[in-house]
Amino acid sequence: MSFDKLKTAIIESARKKAEEIRIQTEEVTKERKKKVGEIINAQITEYEVLINKKVEQLKKQVLSEQTIKNQEKIIKAKWDILNEVFDEACQNFMNSPSYYQILNKLTAKFADSQSVILANERDRSVLQSAFPHIQIYVHQSITGGIIIKKERTELNYTLDLIVTKLKKTIVDNVAKILFSKENS
Repeated sequence: MSFDKLKTAIIESARKKAEEIRIQTEEVTKERKKKVGEIINAQITEYEVLINKKVEQLKKQVLSEQTIKNQEKIIKAKWDILNEVFDEACQNFMNSPSYYQILNKLTAKFADSQSVILANERDRSVLQSAFPHIQIYVHQSITGGIIIKKERTELNYTLDLIVTKLKKTIVDNVAKILFSKENS
């Protein structure tokens, strides 16, 4: 089973977000630098005579702490954007015609009248009409895709599992598209 269309959708979504993250990063960095500068200037003015030797040390300390905080916030924001890209691509994929073509192919290939399929409500109604001889139940935690159970075998083709595995293989590429300096 190929998920090239899902992969392409994820990469397309990543490109759209690349410009957005660049602008957000510049704004956050400017604001943080401005705040750090204001703090440092106020301290230097107050204690200029007494602390001239300590000013450089204080600057480094404040900047380092602020840099670490900024980096933490930027990293969190990047992960939020990555997850948003994957979620958006997944939703777009679920709304595409190829999504149900894949579900139908999986059902036809791996399920029979002895099988039980678990799906979300929307997918269950579509599959039930195409495969009336198969028991298909709604499972609330499935956002997309299906689980096919037959005897002691369970085939998990849920989108959550597929996207989790896909994230592990392409998250670096998506992150490069979103956050590399070449795209800024």
